[in-house]
Amino acid sequence: MPRPYGIRGGWRATFAGAVLEYTMRAGFTGQGPATLTEHTADGEQPIDLPATSPHTAMIDHVLACLTFLSGGEAVAC
Repeated sequence: MPRPYGIRGGWRATFAGAVLEYTMRAGFTGQGPATLTEHTADGEQPIDLPATSPHTAMIDHVLACLTFLSGGEAVAC
């Protein structure tokens, strides 16, 4: 089998008065650092992100969607 490898990615959203920039890196376990930075005329400022597991967040979202589809509370699926 091939050796596991990590991933990296990000995006940039441009608005009239600011730019948001997100970058992430993850090892083969799916865990790694992520940063969100706000860029304005006043300079750049990091935005604190809550520590989370992307795998756990995805599973929780799927379970919430399944609950909604079976007549439960409304969620954005």
